[in-house]
Amino acid sequence: MVDLATREIRPLMTKYKMDPFLAPNQSQSLYLVSLSMTNVTVCNMSTIKRAGDIIVLDDEPGRKLTIQVKLTFDDLQLISNYKSSAFLIASIGKVVAKIPGLLVDFIIEINFQTVEVQMTSFKLINSNSAMQVYLSGNLESYVINLVSGIVVRIVDDIMLMIVQGPLKNQINKVLDIVNDMLQTTLTSVG
Repeated sequence: MVDLATREIRPLMTKYKMDPFLAPNQSQSLYLVSLSMTNVTVCNMSTIKRAGDIIVLDDEPGRKLTIQVKLTFDDLQLISNYKSSAFLIASIGKVVAKIPGLLVDFIIEINFQTVEVQMTSFKLINSNSAMQVYLSGNLESYVINLVSGIVVRIVDDIMLMIVQGPLKNQINKVLDIVNDMLQTTLTSVG
C-alpha cells in the first residue's frame, strides 16, 4: 500500500507544482555575518520512496492497528541565490545544497471500531546529516567558512518547513481518500 501510495504521490507533486517547489526567501544574521537567500527552489521531492521495513503493531486486537512508515528521497536538493555580508564584505552567488538520507518517519493508526485511518505522528530524521552545501560566487575563502554554517542552518529550517508542511498535507490527503473509500464501501454494503 505504501509503495503504491508513493508512486501515486510522485506525479501529483509535479502536477501541483510541489516539484520543484518554490520556498519563501530566507535571511539570518549571526554577529557580523548575514545571509539572505532568494529564489529558493527545492527540487526532486517527487523522488520520494519507502525507506526500510514497515512496522505493523496490533495494539488492540480487533480494534486498532498501528503502522510505522519511513520515507526518503533519492536526490533532494535546494537551489538558491544568496547575498551575504561578513565583516562588511559583501558577496553574491548561488547555493546548491544536496540533502541525502533525509527521512520522514510517520505513524498511521487504523481504528476498526470507527473505521477510520489517521496519522498520529510525523517527524523528520537526519535532517542535516551528510548535507552537502556548495557555494559559488565572489566569496573570499575565509568568508565561505563563516557563511556556510548559516547556510546549513537556513537550509535545515527550509527542509523542516517543506517536509512538515506540504508533504504532511499530501499524506493526510491520501488518508482522507482512504477514509472516503472506506465509508463509501461501508455505506454500499450496509
